[in-house]
Amino acid sequence: HPDAIIEVHKDNIAAGCNIITTNNYYVTPTILSRNGIEHKTNELTQLSIDLAKTAKNGNKDVLIAGSFPPMETSFRPDLTPSKTIMDDFYSSIGSIMEEQVDIILCESMSSIKEGITAASNAVNYSDRVWLSWTARGLSGESLPNGELLVDAINAGNELKVECQLINCLAMDCVTKQIETL
Repeated sequence: HPDAIIEVHKDNIAAGCNIITTNNYYVTPTILSRNGIEHKTNELTQLSIDLAKTAKNGNKDVLIAGSFPPMETSFRPDLTPSKTIMDDFYSSIGSIMEEQVDIILCESMSSIKEGITAASNAVNYSDRVWLSWTARGLSGESLPNGELLVDAINAGNELKVECQLINCLAMDCVTKQIETL
């Protein structure tokens, strides 16, 4: 429902958002293959950019963040494919996003391997790369695969991404983990 996506973007802009994220979080070959449409990955990625551009409507105060999503089901790092497969995927969508988005957002990364692979590819297509980690547990100190959030942040710092974020974390853990960032 492309019109609904445009309306959500427009509503977010009207509410004061100055960054909107392309709606391609589940547009990955592995996810799309469940419905036999993995061949539409590039087409749907481009559509997500086009919908964000339509909603932006030339507004220079609004930036578009292109999503570099996890390749498999969120919070399941055990399903992450090989680095070669990830490099091919992130390179493919990076080449589509290049010159069309203002920021590449590597979002909801649940392992250092996937986060670093996504961000390492993203820096080839944008000067502005954000790397977002998802944390789990009672304290939010670890990624879903058990690696420490602080180790993930340190690995991200080596890439010199513009900023690192945390998401999908219980609110009572956020303050402590913001200090870790």
